[in-house]
Amino acid sequence: MKTVAVLALCLAAAEAFTSSVRAAPRAAKRVVVNEDFGLMSGTPVGFDDEHGESPEVLSEINLRNYLGDKGLRFKLTKTDAELEAEGGEAVRPKMTLGPFQMFSPTFSNGIMEGLGFTATSNNAARRQEKAKAIAKTLALKEKYADVQKQWLSKYGYKRFVGDWFYADQLSSDDETSTGGFNMQKGGYYPDGTYKKGSK
Repeated sequence: MKTVAVLALCLAAAEAFTSSVRAAPRAAKRVVVNEDFGLMSGTPVGFDDEHGESPEVLSEINLRNYLGDKGLRFKLTKTDAELEAEGGEAVRPKMTLGPFQMFSPTFSNGIMEGLGFTATSNNAARRQEKAKAIAKTLALKEKYADVQKQWLSKYGYKRFVGDWFYADQLSSDDETSTGGFNMQKGGYYPDGTYKKGSK
């Protein structure tokens, strides 16, 4: 009897030191995932209705077509015009399952190009864009030459006025589209020519 009384007393004491407020249960997180396998086509929430006219940056195929219209390559793959000029075919859907499409290959010079080993985004249109950017930075340097001199003498460095542009240095570049920060790599190039590095 004494043992039962002591045990009851211990339990009562333990109960006195525990909080009577119970923690509220956490609300379970819900993630809604909707897959449209073409079943919702023609409805206000169908894939084509929501994403058919999406801006270029929201759709890889739209962005590829947008850049291709300007002659620029997307993700190291050739434009449709380049593929057709080399005897290949333009990138077109080969198989469609709802909104999912399988496209034709984006390379025409063998599997090494398809795997990315010999692929490059540096075609003539890109070299032209790089040359434009380099010309723009040179024009900005000339425009803000006085400000640059003041900052250099006052602070020890030039003021940034948008005159820095890094043109990546690729062996497929020409004289107008290379330079890095106006630093051309010197040495022998794949075509056998020797180029002196800029200082």
